[in-house]
Amino acid sequence: MAGGSRRVLGLRLTLALVLGALVPRAPGEEAVVVTDALGNLYINSSQEHGGQVFVNGVNVDELHALVNAMSQVVTTQARLIDALTPCADGTFLAQGETVSSARLCSPCTQACPENQWLASPCTGLRNARCEPCTACDPNSEYEAHACTTHSDTVCLSCTDCLEDQALEPCSARADTICRPRNWGFSLDLEAPLAWSSGNSVYHSLHGFEPAASGQRHATFIRAETSFNGSTATTAASLGYYLIAFNIRLENLTNGWFQVGVHVNNGISFSSNGLSVAHGSAEIAARTFTSIGIVRLAPNTPFYVGVYAINDPEFVVGLGSGLAAYRVQPTEGFYAMLTEENFINVTGEAYPITGWSAASPNSATTFVFGGELQDSVYTAKESGVFLVTLSMMFDNRLRASDDQDADPWAADFDRLLVIVNEHATHKTPLQAIRSWPYPHEFESVTFSALVFLQAGDQMRAGGYSHSTRSFSFLPHSHFSAARLEPSLAFCALKLSTSASSTSEAFEVTGWSDLTDSSGLCFDRGGAFNGTSGRFFALKAGFYYATATIRLDNLMNASHATVSIRSSADSNASSHEASGLSAVRTPFGGLNLRVESVSVAGLLYLDEGDYASVWVHVQGTQLAFEVNQESSFSMALID
Repeated sequence: MAGGSRRVLGLRLTLALVLGALVPRAPGEEAVVVTDALGNLYINSSQEHGGQVFVNGVNVDELHALVNAMSQVVTTQARLIDALTPCADGTFLAQGETVSSARLCSPCTQACPENQWLASPCTGLRNARCEPCTACDPNSEYEAHACTTHSDTVCLSCTDCLEDQALEPCSARADTICRPRNWGFSLDLEAPLAWSSGNSVYHSLHGFEPAASGQRHATFIRAETSFNGSTATTAASLGYYLIAFNIRLENLTNGWFQVGVHVNNGISFSSNGLSVAHGSAEIAARTFTSIGIVRLAPNTPFYVGVYAINDPEFVVGLGSGLAAYRVQPTEGFYAMLTEENFINVTGEAYPITGWSAASPNSATTFVFGGELQDSVYTAKESGVFLVTLSMMFDNRLRASDDQDADPWAADFDRLLVIVNEHATHKTPLQAIRSWPYPHEFESVTFSALVFLQAGDQMRAGGYSHSTRSFSFLPHSHFSAARLEPSLAFCALKLSTSASSTSEAFEVTGWSDLTDSSGLCFDRGGAFNGTSGRFFALKAGFYYATATIRLDNLMNASHATVSIRSSADSNASSHEASGLSAVRTPFGGLNLRVESVSVAGLLYLDEGDYASVWVHVQGTQLAFEVNQESSFSMALID
């Protein structure tokens, strides 16, 4: 071993001497030879005087630079190969090899923290990547799919329903539910209309607009409705329309008035119905109400007008409303009297006959499903029916017509819809009116929702307390239509209640079980008889009607019946809404007994409720809300 070491050393010394001899140097300068014992042999190629070092014609500086560059390339390639080589399963390359450190593989992240999801899995080269779960914008988005361990939240934009089409609003986890498109409106008169008229002038009413939010009952107009504030135009196909109006006339003096629906640009009350009238008298205010489900042709225009006879000045007041809605009855009829019907009675019941649902001149009559024969309608199937009766009296005088007779004598007329020949005053299908009567025309109208069995028969009739002769005019109408509401009820007052307050009050104490004719019901359990409130278990468009019998109003100056929504923010605003009916003294006298009817449509949000209110003013005497009062409502869309 010692001899071998000397031979290597001798070789290096010889190479150093040879190189030293080949390298040019300045005079007196020795060749620079650097040795490091048995390690590498280094030749310093830089000279003090800037000379070049060549070995067999090769520039040592350039050779050194080339070798150094190749060495760096080899090193870089080695590191790239290292970086692309994955770690073992369950680990990832946390750090590649460097000059100062070795390659490092670390365990993979197995699960993301709460409210994060695995955006990319762990591989041998990189760790798993977790990202925060996306939060949907509560103002415009809903969560279609929740964030999971391996997927982000899926947020979708809330559907933008057309005007008033939202059945359920967009929520955190559910899109907007849009109700089927439909035609309908319920609008109030937004400003009084004052007219000065000559003889026999017909006035078209205008200015029906949605009430300001939170001030009136929930008025509305559906997106597919064509209505310009005066005239509505039906949809482009044949359809059935529930139409109701409550028109308040004020300052009536000399003439008689008729209010009705004007169809197809013609005054045709005698063939189309939906008209009411009142004879000559001084009346401070009176509401004219009519209701019915009619069939109308496509693109049919209609509006409500007032026909004034010899009244120089009058006002259509606030508290007037017009409503119409396209419905889909499953059977029913709308009939008119074919001619004037003369009645002679001696204090007894009488039938009202002469009804026809097939008048060739009528734009509104129909019958289908059930059968109308000899003025009696037979229901084809069981269900909830909306029944209406509107009779226009003429020349309804007492036999003696003694002007000195007691004006509040027990003299009255009652109208009924009699089911299965069971005539009773304990029914929602009746209205009563006592003396005094106008010398000319007067209409009495009522409606109610009732439950009929398949095969039940109904007819119109009346009862007069005294002996008299009068007639019913062809402007009268009788109708019934079976609907399919999921929420509906009909109730009667449990008992008569007395009051002497001059403040408006909510009518309470109702029951759907007191109707001896078996017509009242509660479908869906939304009505609370104790409080008198019908609660909307779902948002929608509701029909509401009430017929309230008021007794002993002889000294009252005003009596108002209204149907009010809990959405009303103003406690007195319901009296200025289109779901109210007012009565004032007739010819200086109040009636001892009168049924006051009001009907219309309103929109209720889920949780809202509606109830009946009475407001009697100007009397210090006790008056009564008689048990012969009815209240019913139904979800129609």
